[in-house]
Amino acid sequence: MDWQDTLIRLYFFVCDEFNSGLSLYNQRFMKNASTFELKFSDEEAVTLYVFGHLQGHKEVLPIHKYCRNHLMDWFPNLPSYPKFNERLNRLNDLLAHFVTQLCHRFIVAQYLFLGERLDGVLDSMPIIMARGSRADSAKVAVEVADKGLCSTKKLWYHGLKLHLLCICNPGTLPVPLQIIATEASAHDNTTFKEELAPDLPCFRVFADRACHDEGAAPDLMKAYNVQVCPVLKRQKGQKELFFDQKLQNYAVSTMRQPIEAFFNWLEVHSGIQVASKVRSTSGLYKHLWGKVATALIGALLFF
Repeated sequence: MDWQDTLIRLYFFVCDEFNSGLSLYNQRFMKNASTFELKFSDEEAVTLYVFGHLQGHKEVLPIHKYCRNHLMDWFPNLPSYPKFNERLNRLNDLLAHFVTQLCHRFIVAQYLFLGERLDGVLDSMPIIMARGSRADSAKVAVEVADKGLCSTKKLWYHGLKLHLLCICNPGTLPVPLQIIATEASAHDNTTFKEELAPDLPCFRVFADRACHDEGAAPDLMKAYNVQVCPVLKRQKGQKELFFDQKLQNYAVSTMRQPIEAFFNWLEVHSGIQVASKVRSTSGLYKHLWGKVATALIGALLFF
């Protein structure tokens, strides 16, 4: 498939998504809004943003330069870079709903639903705006982002935390089911219990030690029929794990490995993890949801 076919297919896909309900989230409530016409549509803005990523450009400025140099015959009303970037920032809420719609488009094999519970895997990744000593003095998007610790990287950073819940899909990457963003300081266990578990009837979730909460396990089972299978850790005074605990940890780690591969795939195709060039809250959400949407569209249409 050459780039022209890719661009045409992508544009029609974005237009179909807008027509299927996504356009409700980009309504403009202003005086004479019904007669207000844009020469450069929101569908075109989203298409060029995604297409630029597919061509290997990870930031808005290189994407705009590429489109200005090569696609002016296709998009003659392309605005200047500041206006193009502002348009994308105004669409950050739409992009979040776009991600939800895209998650619903992934096909899950029917045989996975034959058991008593559906297997899922849960993890999170940092969205880093400032790291190390700079995290203490960061001032961007402080109403939604704060300082937190990424225990995997042993890194203090200012930013967000992206929580991903997937359906286990043996032999390939897991299927994304729910994707939410919280401040960096939010604990994985709290986010799971309060925001993810209520929407998960009959699930068995494989998670890391952050979700190891023996006190909440009976409540999750009773209220939502959700079972958490965490990586076990040594109890107080226990020198090493017992054999059965090691077996469980090996099984859980095996089930969780694909979500690590998913995060790596997401970073490779979107460059989502580093948001050091973001200068506003709307820009942060555009960075976050725009890049997730870009990766998911690529997986659905081209990869």
